[in-house]
Amino acid sequence: MTSASFDFAPVLVEQAKRQLEEAMRTVDAAKRAGVVLALGYDSGPPGTSAQELLRLMEAGLTAAEALRAATLGGAAALGREDLGRIAVGCRADLVVVDGHPDEDPQLLAKPEAIRLVIGRGMTFA
Repeated sequence: MTSASFDFAPVLVEQAKRQLEEAMRTVDAAKRAGVVLALGYDSGPPGTSAQELLRLMEAGLTAAEALRAATLGGAAALGREDLGRIAVGCRADLVVVDGHPDEDPQLLAKPEAIRLVIGRGMTFA
């Protein structure tokens, strides 16, 4: 399978570059202000949230902060104390990887590193 090649108008390329720079500054400012960050985006195919987690790190978050945004931050944004943590009485969706995503978050974007997914009470191998 070959990847598609797109030829975008230069004005769109420049706009995308400006928007990326603005997004990076926004994440940095929010972090410095103590804002609770939540992982999420409205582009890209479903199932690619790991890429957004890596982008948050490119914007200056540590691995732990990016993982927190993907778990506790998302739960907080939804107003759900029963999500985003592994604890008695909480709903737990888990991704089990071969390695330490808190040290190497790139693992979450590598399908070969994912050993098990548990979601909504069902196991996916």
